Amino acid sequence: MARGRAYRFTRFARGWNSTDGPYGLKEGYEDDPTALGSESRSLLNVVSKDRGNVRRRWGSVSLATLGATVDTECLQDLSPVGTGTTSFAVSSTSTGRLVAISSAEPGVVTQLATGLTADKPWVFQRQTVVGGQGPAFGMNGTDAPRYTDGTLAGTGTWTATTGTLPNGTDMAYWGDSLWVIKGTRLYWSFPLDPRNWPVENVTDFEPEDGMDLTAVASVGPYLLLFKPRGIWRVHTAQTSANMKITESSGTTASRSVVPSERGVFYLDPELGVCLTDGNSTRIVSQQIAATLDDATAMEKAAATAAYVDGHYQLTLPINGVPMVLDYDAELGSWWLHSPPVSVVAKWDRGLGAKLVGLHATKGKLLELFRPGVYRDDDVVYESWWSGPWHTFGAADLRKRCREIHLDGRGIVDVYVAVDYEAGRGGQEGHLDLTDDSTVFGGSGLFGGGGLFGGGFVIGEDRVFSPGLGRSWSVSVYSATDHGWELDAYTMRMGARKD
Repeated sequence: MARGRAYRFTRFARGWNSTDGPYGLKEGYEDDPTALGSESRSLLNVVSKDRGNVRRRWGSVSLATLGATVDTECLQDLSPVGTGTTSFAVSSTSTGRLVAISSAEPGVVTQLATGLTADKPWVFQRQTVVGGQGPAFGMNGTDAPRYTDGTLAGTGTWTATTGTLPNGTDMAYWGDSLWVIKGTRLYWSFPLDPRNWPVENVTDFEPEDGMDLTAVASVGPYLLLFKPRGIWRVHTAQTSANMKITESSGTTASRSVVPSERGVFYLDPELGVCLTDGNSTRIVSQQIAATLDDATAMEKAAATAAYVDGHYQLTLPINGVPMVLDYDAELGSWWLHSPPVSVVAKWDRGLGAKLVGLHATKGKLLELFRPGVYRDDDVVYESWWSGPWHTFGAADLRKRCREIHLDGRGIVDVYVAVDYEAGRGGQEGHLDLTDDSTVFGGSGLFGGGGLFGGGFVIGEDRVFSPGLGRSWSVSVYSATDHGWELDAYTMRMGARKD
């Protein structure tokens, strides 16, 4: 029997922490009253769903393309209209076109309009068909507003029969009316009539502060309005009677504002991802604050988000690469994914609400995280989970690791890093596992050339006598198009004997 004390790590639902230092992460064996387990110092394309384990996420498939222009024209925004098999989505393209995408798979792409302004995202909302216009009504604040039924013949310029139609930058449906923001003003239509805009239906929100309204969203009994600093709650649809709920938080990213059963999520350019119920606000992104701080103001303003199956999915470039930051609202944990998308949305095409995304460099619409798929648009993606630095109660002493025992399923590479040294930057001492039975040891560049370990099918595996170190961190990695999961690992540690 191996000597030393056994430390077993069985839960990994805390997700990613990019903010706290290497020895500030939750280790998951003595300091975990929530039973969420260990935090990860680095991860990609993994989630925690079953029994607190960590596993490779599902992949993504193509739903529709722009055909001949798929490699030269990108989709820029996405507004699903309706649900089910008769629904459609409207998107503008990088060349100034407006197109509709059917709910079929593969979806049929129909051109609706040309000659529009590039880089001006559109937003469409569903309303009652009035005078042959509708059921989708959209605007971008620059081009003439449009209505459409998803066909070229059913598309035209949205016009008002009463009052003046405001051409704003964001729009929401609440209390049977369409609500539009433009500058510091809020406009709303007559109930159930998107072409009727009474002249008295306008409210100005603190024009003296020098900030325009940036987003509007409906959540339950309230309509919420945002500025870069400031959030208001409208509680009476007939008069827009309102109150300011905070002046210390807000957003510049209208497409990051997403309603959910928990409230409205939004990206504050300074505070990070926040959640408001219309009465108060709170920050939910403390674990990844350092990552969000690295994004530029322009990148944050262009962020998009969707809420599906209890997850708030936020698009944001990291080191120039489009990424999806995934907040599990039930666990309160963050995860990082790399599907090649720059815009996400929720769309129910007849099989329940799904997360969809627009390809960052090609004219494609993808369904993200489809069960049973382990490629993104037919490209294999890497996945890994790196655990916290374990000091086993004695950060200043070197310990002997006598055995590492792993439980899980799938084919992965396993490696162990030892003796974190902050002054070495991206380098760490590490031990490379060459196969599932060989004693291993050595040092070099973490994640560099050489073997990451022999791939082996995990059911149960043991590695004996890894060596000495002050602190230890276990990682699993895969670059295959197969699933894997890590259910537990046990490290048997003993005192160093010279």
